[in-house]
Amino acid sequence: MSLRIWNGGDAKSNAADRDRHGNTQLGGNHANAKLDEKKALEIYNSTESNNVLASRYQVSRRTIQFIRHKKTWKHIHKDEDTKDE
Repeated sequence: MSLRIWNGGDAKSNAADRDRHGNTQLGGNHANAKLDEKKALEIYNSTESNNVLASRYQVSRRTIQFIRHKKTWKHIHKDEDTKDE
């Protein structure tokens, strides 16, 4: 087992390093996640109100809003975003 030595750096470079090494906890892989990718996509594609969805999935209305505006769960939109190019 090899250990990496932490070089310090700012938050942006640390996040890039975490991504590069596959250690970023995205979406449903995060320990505190209440949703998974399937549910996040259902929310994103739904025409129901934020209140209805928040109640159904037991999350806040703000969580629903963030998913719909691509502020969270950004990685589920990668395939969709490349279609626009």
